[in-house]
Amino acid sequence: MTNLYSYKDYRHFLNDFIDDKKKHNPSFSIALLAKKLNLSHTSSLNKVLRGQRNPGDDLIKSLCAYFDFSPEEEGYFIDLVSLEKESNPIQKAKLLNRINKLVNRNIPNIIPDNHFSLISNWYSYALIEMCRLKDFKLDFNWISSRLKNKVSSLQIEETINRLVYINLININDDKIELNQNRHQTSTDIPNDYIKEYHEESIKKGIDSIREEAIERRYISSSTIAVKKESIHEAKKLIDQFQDNLSLLVESNDSADDIYMLNIQYFPLTKESE
Repeated sequence: MTNLYSYKDYRHFLNDFIDDKKKHNPSFSIALLAKKLNLSHTSSLNKVLRGQRNPGDDLIKSLCAYFDFSPEEEGYFIDLVSLEKESNPIQKAKLLNRINKLVNRNIPNIIPDNHFSLISNWYSYALIEMCRLKDFKLDFNWISSRLKNKVSSLQIEETINRLVYINLININDDKIELNQNRHQTSTDIPNDYIKEYHEESIKKGIDSIREEAIERRYISSSTIAVKKESIHEAKKLIDQFQDNLSLLVESNDSADDIYMLNIQYFPLTKESE
């Protein structure tokens, strides 16, 4: 299903969902959807989709249940509907502000390869996240100390300058401000810088086995026999797990520590001929 947070108009989301359903299942129809939503008449749903009316509370509740929205997604969808209904400019601005915050948190900023080459090391992303620490100081020596002196104060200064240059952060009143909450690189595209970053990340995981108390880390692995056609679905599930874990544990401004989550899923056997 299309990411709800990529929409700022609930009707576009609903109509795109219906169009996509019809492509994969020609027998799917608005009438069938209305039935699944327990509506007595298809016309009420048609009017919503055509922009002739907005959904009432009962229909909103049915739509949220049908799409199995999380509590946050449900709140976002309700805000989109409220935005259409709201005529007060001040209230409309408040809704837009709340909507934009959720979009920034849930839609990742894709870092272009030419920018990623400037920050293709583990500590660039640690620095981005460190501004969420409740005791954060924009002091290069302090940052170096919190990073276990694995990075010099000069490297930290250079990295912060690069992050500002590529517009991932701003510096205001000796504070770091994130321009977007989530960042990711282009996926499934081979790139030497991305490979180097993943190699560094895996090495950090290896180091943690020796350096960190077991209470402060979690390392797990399993070996499984799989069918080739399940690989794509497995990647999707891993992405969903990463998103869900981030939403569960991430703290915006009162974090205690910075953690790295590494997930590797790779073959131990060569492809059969």
